[in-house]
Amino acid sequence: MPPFVSARQRRSGEASAGYVYLTTSSEASTETLSRLLVAASERGEATVSLEEALLARQGRGGGFGDYPGYDETPLATAYALMALARTGYAASPLAEGAILYLLDRRDALGRWEGSSEEDTFRRSTVVLDALNRYRFRYALSDTLALSDDYLLSELAARSGAMDPATLSAALLALAPGAAHREGYPDAAARLQGMQGDDGSWANSVYATALAACALLR
Repeated sequence: MPPFVSARQRRSGEASAGYVYLTTSSEASTETLSRLLVAASERGEATVSLEEALLARQGRGGGFGDYPGYDETPLATAYALMALARTGYAASPLAEGAILYLLDRRDALGRWEGSSEEDTFRRSTVVLDALNRYRFRYALSDTLALSDDYLLSELAARSGAMDPATLSAALLALAPGAAHREGYPDAAARLQGMQGDDGSWANSVYATALAACALLR
């Protein structure tokens, strides 16, 4: 590459080559493609190839599989919906199908069940966070209130046994629909109290970034 090409241009070219590889590779998970699509959108780059690769994983039931040809799962569908919210597909039958798929797989307690109580909590947090991107566009507030209730009840029940990253993710998922509800301010105060003397949460860049976002929301 010529020396007069800027570092930014070089990075952009390298990133584009990476997108091409990932969109044509069956080894890239739906979560990976979704995160790449969001990143490309934030950088103002073209996302058509990523969108096409992602949509190719949507099944007949409206959900998405983890890889091409895989069965639909709530987690893969949630990550795909997060990405589609950044595209022209946010208000489309494709997004509606994915939303209906997720709502159909929620249990009577407002949860998306996993292999354990902890997995159920984490999975429900991710799915609710994804659906929140459509909460007002599709008038889902009343529908999602049951899931808000579940997460709030878990925050209260696990008041002393939750790591900062998990607590932060739950607060972020609850913010659009339950920030005004009883229990949310206490959980936010608990998160604030977990901050270390060095300003971090759990000496982790990831946990600190999540906590900062949750407290600023």
